Amino acid sequence: MWVGGLAEIWAPAFYAVGARGFTSGLINIWPERSMAIHVALEAGDYAGANALIAGMKPFEDIRAEELNGTNVTGVKAALQATGHDCGPTRPPSAWPLTSAQQAKMSEFLASVGLT
Repeated sequence: MWVGGLAEIWAPAFYAVGARGFTSGLINIWPERSMAIHVALEAGDYAGANALIAGMKPFEDIRAEELNGTNVTGVKAALQATGHDCGPTRPPSAWPLTSAQQAKMSEFLASVGLT
């Protein structure tokens, strides 16, 4: 079985060529959304999957900043904001999020009802 390793954003493209799974940082804070994307892709509902993915784009945008240096940082910051302290990232990850990044993360989490 082939699994796409670039999270939800790339999952539709990977599914289109045979993947049947994807890695996910989002599943740590919003498992229902990540699973809904998986269900939509398994059903061949690419439009539905893409709509679900669009709703989590701010989260992925933060994770992609600093040449992907905030990839794990974004997940851990979101976990902390939702009451799950998991400690800092290890170098060379950026830690912590900048105040602007944290404000974007807080806005995203509030907008989807996670805080």
